[in-house]
Amino acid sequence: MCGIAGIYVRDETKNIERDAIVSMCESIRHRGPDDKGYILEGNIGLGMRRLSVIDLTRGNQPIPNEDKTLWVILNGEIYNYLDLRSELIKRGHVFSTDSDTEVIVHLYEEKKEKCLDDLSGMFAFAVLDIRTKTLFIARDRLGVKPLYYYSKNNNFIFASELKAIINVPGFEQKLDLDALSCFFSLNYIPAPATVFKDTKQLLAGHYLVITKEGVKVKKYWDIHFDGYFTDREDAIVDQLEYLLKKTTHRMLKSDVPLGAFLSGGLDSSALVSLITESCGENLKTFSVGFQEDSYDETYFADLAAGAFGTKHHNVLCGPDDLIRDLPKIVWHADNLLADPAMLPLYCIAKLAREQVTVCISGDGGDELFSGYPTYLADTYLKYYRMIPAFIRKSVIEKTVGLLPVSYEKLSFEYRAKKFIEGARFPAGKAHYWWRTIFTDDEKKELFSEDVLREMTSMDSYPVYSRRYDNCFDKNIHPFNKFMYADLKVWLTDNNLIRVDAMSMAHSLEVRVPFLDHELVEFMARVPPELRMKNGQLKYLLKKAMRHRLPQQIIRRKKSGWHVPLAKWFHSDLRGYITEVLNDAKVMNSGFFKKGSIDKILEAHFKKKSNNAFKIWGLLVFSRWHDTFC
Repeated sequence: MCGIAGIYVRDETKNIERDAIVSMCESIRHRGPDDKGYILEGNIGLGMRRLSVIDLTRGNQPIPNEDKTLWVILNGEIYNYLDLRSELIKRGHVFSTDSDTEVIVHLYEEKKEKCLDDLSGMFAFAVLDIRTKTLFIARDRLGVKPLYYYSKNNNFIFASELKAIINVPGFEQKLDLDALSCFFSLNYIPAPATVFKDTKQLLAGHYLVITKEGVKVKKYWDIHFDGYFTDREDAIVDQLEYLLKKTTHRMLKSDVPLGAFLSGGLDSSALVSLITESCGENLKTFSVGFQEDSYDETYFADLAAGAFGTKHHNVLCGPDDLIRDLPKIVWHADNLLADPAMLPLYCIAKLAREQVTVCISGDGGDELFSGYPTYLADTYLKYYRMIPAFIRKSVIEKTVGLLPVSYEKLSFEYRAKKFIEGARFPAGKAHYWWRTIFTDDEKKELFSEDVLREMTSMDSYPVYSRRYDNCFDKNIHPFNKFMYADLKVWLTDNNLIRVDAMSMAHSLEVRVPFLDHELVEFMARVPPELRMKNGQLKYLLKKAMRHRLPQQIIRRKKSGWHVPLAKWFHSDLRGYITEVLNDAKVMNSGFFKKGSIDKILEAHFKKKSNNAFKIWGLLVFSRWHDTFC
């Protein structure tokens, strides 16, 4: 795991200054504290910071091919590199290291962009062809590793983190107000946009080719939902268990200590059961908890740890952690991300890094195996709409509207109100609605008139609908459309970005077995009615793991990683958030309507509405703006 960066000036008369590349890499030093490396070829310069995981002594980057006409830098891991290495040696290639990185440069030498078809892993890498002055950059299929780039005025700049780009001389730091509109809708910015104009995220499953003629972007992989399995259910379950073993086992290769995140939920417990079966030794596991009972999961984490004999470690996260760590969290999540789970992730990554360098995580399980309660809500919606409209409006909606505001974890009040709000939309937008923070009307009340005039659109739904409505296989089952859109938007642009940012803040590599592309392609061929059979979330995963996990974990209801922000903002952190939001430069810059923030805080303090997610987004944005603008 590393941080990579580079500059390509399309004017061949201009040479890249070494200091520019060094400065970029130093800004992401936390991603790779063990080593650094650079290559400069006239108008092109590449650099990297290395976290040593495979071949600790000889795997330093950049790594060339035999005649040093091709050079590669990699952020990530190639899990099938030993098989690829063996085949490449048979073809006559000579290796100078035992690292997974080197297979890329030799494979690219053979197949150019088609090398991506053979790679299994999480990665963002760049290959420089010195002879043709071509730069090839690719991102893994599911977007586990990030890649940002800026392209303007003949300058192409790329890096693993946005902060490395914005410090390069010549970068024009202009806010993208349409991207900010999306942020306040969702508390994250969907790719390919970033918070700055002319700066983008390379989409998952895409690659870039940069030459003196310009930049070309192309997709090389997608999820297809054709050719459903016709096998018996038990045969599908057996195949799923086999693939889970296979993908988990090949992600255990490491020359440094390896552990696992363990919440006690189905996903993390399933992976830990497979890891301990493969490792045959005491595994170190880590979880995070809260003092607030409805949010704390350490009981189940301890239960799973006891069942598998791991050396388990818990850390408690509280309001003081938020005050202390928020500036660092915001600095590391530099593309403006406000997922509350960043706080416990930051805490657990810090704990884990004290003992291991690599951790296994269950991210992607909910999207892959249909684990979100929102999938059930999507099913219930069609039955709700069968109820006569006058009963819905005069009885159900009125009754739900009278429910007292609750600050408990995923309270019935919150779920009921969100369900009623979404019921007025078509299926795709109703599903999207569960993840919205500020509505379009609320944003009109939030932003100043000057800001509103510069925004081309207030509606953020198109960033989701372009995935839901324009799925590669347009006529597929709606349930598969939900899976596709969640994998492409929510998972990639929110969940995986937060994991990468918070883990790499502590130089911790996190691997995600559920997002092995072979496993994803397998699940795309499972009939929709089998993925959530009889209304049971994660039906197939539970069946595949039924003999491995304690029944308490198999039967446990979906909980999720939620933070008691609503309670904290109402009590312990009331003074803190009021002070920060009042003192933030952006709050006094005319960006927001006067008094709009006070109304949001007052409604939360008086328990008129649960505005925790809104306040958290405003808090993160204010800290981000003070840091980067």
